[in-house]
Amino acid sequence: MRIVFDARLHFPVVSGMSRYIVNLLTHLLEIDSKNEYIVLVNGKLLPNDEIFNLQKFDNLRFKTIHLPHMGLVNYTLMPRIIRKLKPDLYHYPMLDAPIARGVKTIATVHDANVVGSIKKYDDRFGIKTLYFKKALAHTLRKATSVIFISKASRTEILGTHHLTENTTFRLIYNGFDATFGDIQTETIQEVRAKFKLEKPFFLYVGQIREHKNVLRMVEAFLKTDSEWEFVIAGNNYMNIDFTTYPSRVRYISMVSDNELKALYYHSNAFIFPSFIEGFGFPILESLAFGKPIIGTQTGAIAEISGPFLIGVNPFDVNDIALKMRNFQAGNYPPLDIVQTREYLEQFSWKKCATEVLALYKQVHATEK
Repeated sequence: MRIVFDARLHFPVVSGMSRYIVNLLTHLLEIDSKNEYIVLVNGKLLPNDEIFNLQKFDNLRFKTIHLPHMGLVNYTLMPRIIRKLKPDLYHYPMLDAPIARGVKTIATVHDANVVGSIKKYDDRFGIKTLYFKKALAHTLRKATSVIFISKASRTEILGTHHLTENTTFRLIYNGFDATFGDIQTETIQEVRAKFKLEKPFFLYVGQIREHKNVLRMVEAFLKTDSEWEFVIAGNNYMNIDFTTYPSRVRYISMVSDNELKALYYHSNAFIFPSFIEGFGFPILESLAFGKPIIGTQTGAIAEISGPFLIGVNPFDVNDIALKMRNFQAGNYPPLDIVQTREYLEQFSWKKCATEVLALYKQVHATEK
């Protein structure tokens, strides 16, 4: 079987999409040496990018595609390229799959990108919103099979779209690196000194965009115990001027993987009242260090956090602040790291890859 996996959405920045692509491909290739994989990448990657570590697998080859991964070009030119590669199936890891006629297509849909007036991107004129709505509807109608990464995302999306009998739907949870919670003592000490982590603190790690609800997080935090700090790490796409806030709101921009682990280690709780999440890797990262999540009480955040969630209404600053103050006051029992790590065992990249490979075989065996 020849499998074309479209990895053009992998870029040299930390993101949930890149983690999904690299980890899924790595574990697929570790369990599947029989099938041929053609991995499409964009032209912006450097030769030392982590995805090129996959060159060690004999049944894989890369093909660079100098086309954008979204928009009209993706729908008009990509199908021709896909057909020329003569795949038995094509896997596109996002909602706007370019469907090539006669090619069995699997799409992974992480979330809807839009919930009401809340969006994951800057869209002043509504063009992107219209694009994603039309693209998602097209994928749900035309793809051979669609993978959802959480029950919440599946329920939300399938409940608002007209479906056909041509497409099948599968729930396959993302995996998680079981070694993420491993950290060296030297790193712990170095990061503590570098960022002067001397006080108890709440932590948020991730992109700073409207749908992540960072402004409400800060507003809620400023209603809490003044002895605590709020550490925020991530790419500031909203260009928020954090210097206008009191010094206990600390923005430290992007961090390395080791620094990220140390931040989780030193933190007291992870703050995650996001409006839109299809899964939520930071939830699992926080639990790897036995830290609770103060986050959205519904949707994928509640689903993935399981019993370790302190739920909040993401629209209610006072509710977020109340749960923060209750946590500071010791009103929630500390988590048992043995229990949180046992919970994480259900999120395995090997399990994810095994289920995806089984879907590949099932789709390949069906009639077009």
